[in-house]
Amino acid sequence: MARKTKVSFAKFENEVRKFAKDHRSGATSIALSAARILAHMPADEEGGVMHKRKLEKACTILLDGHPVIAALWNLTDAVLGINPWPATGTMARSLVREGARSFIRGLQDDLSSTADTASELLGRSKKILTHSVSQTVRQTLLARHRRSPIEVICTESRPMFEGREMARALARAGIGVTFIPDAVAGAVLVEGRAEAVLVGSDSISEGGVANKAGTWLLAMAAKATGVPFHVVSTHAARLPLAIQEKSLQLARPGKEVWSAPPRSVDILNRAFDRTPLDLVTLVVMGGRVLSGERAQTELRAFKFSPSVDQLARARGFDI
Repeated sequence: MARKTKVSFAKFENEVRKFAKDHRSGATSIALSAARILAHMPADEEGGVMHKRKLEKACTILLDGHPVIAALWNLTDAVLGINPWPATGTMARSLVREGARSFIRGLQDDLSSTADTASELLGRSKKILTHSVSQTVRQTLLARHRRSPIEVICTESRPMFEGREMARALARAGIGVTFIPDAVAGAVLVEGRAEAVLVGSDSISEGGVANKAGTWLLAMAAKATGVPFHVVSTHAARLPLAIQEKSLQLARPGKEVWSAPPRSVDILNRAFDRTPLDLVTLVVMGGRVLSGERAQTELRAFKFSPSVDQLARARGFDI
């Protein structure tokens, strides 16, 4: 039986490692898929303690692959924060499965509420600019488009070009899309081609909104031109400041930017940046509309369970 368990977990771990390499999908999509994977983790016949150790390993693989995605930290909290931890592997599997499924239900409900509220917040804005790919942004724009036709400007979102996926999805839904290089976004705002900017959040802390690199510059351009800059988020995007700061310092492989640079050229490839909340007009989180100042106050008190705190410290996150 132990041999069978080892084989089953090896297959499961391989699936987790493969999934952790997805750097094109949005944060919410990644978190929902990860939760479905954890919900099907095989039980460990050696007992609940061993099951927890293997679960910690799986969560660590996910977090190492996407440290800035707060929803994965919150998913980890949902499955590792079980207290008391069960003695048997079978019971542990059952509770982890329920924790993962509860996380999925909560995130989906949150996503729907956020999209509905944010679509109303956009009001009469018919020309909206967005950056990168985000399921929350996409659902918001689709909800807004159902009320009356809109046009969306999508950035290409270098170096992975995930903005193309956003443009395709919106175009398939019948929304008029203009696709632009990242560096053109400021000029588009100056020219009055957008009435609002709407972006998602890989994580949000009291320090600001972590999103695709280039979001901070876009927020500054919006402020300079008087264009509202809104952030759509879910409660699963909340993250303690210390974890967010550490994760933002981590660089992606330079080959994503330049596959074969001269030897004398160093590549610094940062996938995310952080936009201070004082540059954000409004934050829509789980159906609630918050000013940047109000969001900052609430996020200051956000914490994880001791199990996740311990895991974070083991990964070098001083919290």
